[in-house]
Amino acid sequence: GFGIISRACGESADMAAKGSVRAGVWLLLDTLSAAIVAFAFFVFSARVLSPLEFGIATLVVSISQILIPLIESLFHDAVIQREDLTAEDTETAVTTSFLWAATLAAILWFAAPGLAAFTNTPEVADFLPWLVPALLASGAAAVPAALARRKMNFRSLALRTIFARLTATGIAVAMLVEGHGAEAVVLQAVLSVSIAAVLLLFMEPVPLRPRIVRSSLISMLRFAGAAVGAQFLLFASGRLVTLIVANMLGTVAAGTWNVALRLVEPFHVMTATLIGQYMVPLFSRNQADLQRIKELYLQATRLSCVVTVPMFIGLGLCAKQMILLFVGEEWLAAEQPMVVICLGFAVIASRQLIENALTSLGRPELNLGIQATAIVISVIGFIYGARYGLLEGVIGWSLRVLPFVLLGSFFLRWKAGVSIFAQVGALLPTITAVTVMSAGVLYVQRYLDGIPSSKLLAISVSVGVLLTALTVLTTDPGLRKMAFGAMRLRRS
Repeated sequence: GFGIISRACGESADMAAKGSVRAGVWLLLDTLSAAIVAFAFFVFSARVLSPLEFGIATLVVSISQILIPLIESLFHDAVIQREDLTAEDTETAVTTSFLWAATLAAILWFAAPGLAAFTNTPEVADFLPWLVPALLASGAAAVPAALARRKMNFRSLALRTIFARLTATGIAVAMLVEGHGAEAVVLQAVLSVSIAAVLLLFMEPVPLRPRIVRSSLISMLRFAGAAVGAQFLLFASGRLVTLIVANMLGTVAAGTWNVALRLVEPFHVMTATLIGQYMVPLFSRNQADLQRIKELYLQATRLSCVVTVPMFIGLGLCAKQMILLFVGEEWLAAEQPMVVICLGFAVIASRQLIENALTSLGRPELNLGIQATAIVISVIGFIYGARYGLLEGVIGWSLRVLPFVLLGSFFLRWKAGVSIFAQVGALLPTITAVTVMSAGVLYVQRYLDGIPSSKLLAISVSVGVLLTALTVLTTDPGLRKMAFGAMRLRRS
């Protein structure tokens, strides 16, 4: 698939296509390992910890996941998108990123008591200072990571992050087995970031001279300000809501919300990261040719959405079985919120490539507008709905999909020339596949109701994957041709 997209972008040489495939394989390995390790550790900790301990850990880790993207994404897209990256640009970005991380670390240290009071969880104040090393490590490694992705050097990124995740998770699991509580989960989050940062600094050396060149800083901040805002709002929305849940409904409810979110979000992070980290450099190479951007967007959308959208709908259909299998009956209150979250992520997945295209065209402020509107809607919707309960709050939060659909479609038509008709047309194979898959899975679950949840989940997933694949291959000649082309490229 990576090779086919690259060729559609004008990289016709076999070596270029194969190089893109190799880069894509490393990126896929990195992304999959992140999702698998995070999911496995989440399942283990949810079963071992009490709902209160799990809720405490959820709040602390959520705060780290709000702050770290603010650091890592500051100059990430600016470094990748910039056509002529000078030494002054790099040194300025490295120095500013670390200073920005140190500033956020200081704010976190002094704000810890206030955050504990807001979440009605005194233990939070004791754990938040633990996050300071992770924030500083993120500041040191943010630009080296962006430079590696600019060169599509996904191999070094994958090696360091896989090792860091496995090491940190192994230590945390050992602590949980020995009876440690929330501190094990918090330490896992800190070690994952810190170890990965140290390894990356050895693998991807950067200029050591600390300096800030005013012209470079101003130039990059014009791009970075909007880019970091968009990334922050995209990934921080769920974490901000976690804090609001704790404030309005209590620490245990925050844990329930987190269970529902964490059973779905790893799949979103995996697909969004995989698509974004591969497609932003690919789009950027062709930013001067809108026709190629348009062709690449439509082809990549057809190819990615038939995988991502049915996956999220399928997760929603199997919510009860997943909860029973992975985290246990005590978390069944998360079933209905999980279904609603799945529907929202399915819609956002269908619009993922719009963000990548706008970033590559040098218009991250449009993504920021979408994300800002979405988070305002989600927070207001959740606060209003939570007055009636957690499920109603989640429904209000999910209204955040509206800007992705409405504003995203308009901006793509305005800046890339992709008509609304063409955007909808690229989604038709996905809509057809989802309809057939949903009908089949619902029938199977109704017919086999009463069998063990593990068996029902396995059968439902098998039926869903089979029906999706058969529907796509039989109803869409273009995707069928792309699939066969990918197999031929792999054999070559």
